[in-house]
Amino acid sequence: MSTLKADTIQSTSGGAATLTKQQAAKAWSNYNQVTPAVTGSFNIASVTDVSGGKHTVNFTSSMSDTTYAAATYVRRNTDNDASGACLISNSTDTKTTSAMKFKTNYLDGGTAANGLTDYSENGHHFMGDLA
Repeated sequence: MSTLKADTIQSTSGGAATLTKQQAAKAWSNYNQVTPAVTGSFNIASVTDVSGGKHTVNFTSSMSDTTYAAATYVRRNTDNDASGACLISNSTDTKTTSAMKFKTNYLDGGTAANGLTDYSENGHHFMGDLA
């Protein structure tokens, strides 16, 4: 059995190596809306705090098109009974290849009637192809 050890693998042109038949998150972030601060990330240039319960995640390297998928979650440190939803804003705030807008709603009893609120932890994961 052979062992391959390398610190960096590049394509023959010097760029990133292409991995076939594999998928991995192309970007992810952990964002505290309350502070606001990005507490961890990969391929995230910044997160813009738009207003209470609204933020935009900006990619360092753009996605190839807008058909990428996003998975999100929210967690509120101050209220263990609270739940929330992290959603793409609305039809006028469509996602782009370089950014995606989010709203976070406080849910009480399963309804979004309580409105937008900031959460201490927002997780975002983006899957797709980079440009």
